[in-house]
Amino acid sequence: MKLGFIGVGALGSLFGGALADAGHNVTLVIRNEAHRKAVCHSGLRLVRDSGESIVKIPTITPTEIHEPFDAIFVFTKTGASAESIRAVSHMIDDATCLVSVQNGLGNHDLLAGFVGYERVIYGTTTAPADLLGPGHVVSHGQHLTQINAARADSAKIAAQLAMMLTGADMPTVVNDDIDAVIWSKVAFNTAINAICALVKGTPGTVADSAYLSNLARTVVMESCAVAQADGIMIDPQNVLAIIEMAGREHRTHKPSMVHDVMAMRQTEIDALNGAVIALGKKHNIATPLNEALFALIKGVEAQYEKNH
Repeated sequence: MKLGFIGVGALGSLFGGALADAGHNVTLVIRNEAHRKAVCHSGLRLVRDSGESIVKIPTITPTEIHEPFDAIFVFTKTGASAESIRAVSHMIDDATCLVSVQNGLGNHDLLAGFVGYERVIYGTTTAPADLLGPGHVVSHGQHLTQINAARADSAKIAAQLAMMLTGADMPTVVNDDIDAVIWSKVAFNTAINAICALVKGTPGTVADSAYLSNLARTVVMESCAVAQADGIMIDPQNVLAIIEMAGREHRTHKPSMVHDVMAMRQTEIDALNGAVIALGKKHNIATPLNEALFALIKGVEAQYEKNH
């Protein structure tokens, strides 16, 4: 299977690097010139709990001519997905599947706008990844990726990708109840991503502070109430258990939103807390904590131009 990756930052490098290291046919489509040159010239330095390796992977830019892929993994920020997919439209044909384990709600709908729901595979991951520099990605701690085909047409491909990823030391399962899993990750991220971004910390920072831990728990309960009102039956206790696990296993991992704020980039707050707020209004569920975190992150983003 010919696999392409777009949005090759920390997670894209981790997933693409792991599959390539396991011998699969992977091509990284990289915009960032420094990262692309480092991978092209020296290989991708991949550091995981299982060890360290230098992985040689073909890299191209989005504008280069390339035959269509069987599947393209989309690891862009949610706000950049449409533009990034359009940029590689020449690498998509009538058989190409698009795969997303991105943060937030509605990613499968966006992908379906390009290839139809019958060629969309979507889900979520708890895999942490940090890009320490061009061509150097690190991941530590337990994790699980869960995916499902949006339609039965691509169920076999979803199962094949899950088997390939698991064989590449990236544990992955097909889960028919994927929407509940995604909502659980959203509830987790509305708390951890936003709080960590505001204090420029990590899950360990939250775990070590009674104030931040209490805030995270309360945000999770609020987000889960919205999910339940929207017909998604998720157990808040399961989400709280994931937060506790992250505080232990991913103590030093900086969530993507932290990197965004530090680099003065737009965050994914609209697809996380913003989406929860909108659904809360739809179902007449109060979301004061999500609204407060949303406003604070938007306030931080508004300062970028002034600080340049």
